Amino acid sequence: MLEDTGLKVALANNGKEAVEIALKQHFDLILMDLHMPEMNGSEAALALRKANITIPIIAFTAAVVAEEIDKALASGMNGYLTKPVNKTELHAVLTKYLGGEMSTESSCIAKGEYTE
Repeated sequence: MLEDTGLKVALANNGKEAVEIALKQHFDLILMDLHMPEMNGSEAALALRKANITIPIIAFTAAVVAEEIDKALASGMNGYLTKPVNKTELHAVLTKYLGGEMSTESSCIAKGEYTE
């Protein structure tokens, strides 16, 4: 869905890898799954914030448990999206954080999601 909008997307297989990638490459936005191996999304977001990474991080989760959302926001995330993805909500987040850049090839999104 993200690539269909013309965005460049980078994937991480786990939270630790997401942090390593985000420390080496500039992104305009990070979508961070909360449930990943090695380092969960909240831990990864906290690690990025401690490393002074200030780009927006959006929690991406199937669980809509208030405690998990609160923990994600407390770790430095800017908001959250739930799975399955609602295209309207995704578009609203992209527009909010990427603005007019949303449809250009120059915007780069990091999507930390456990894919196995």
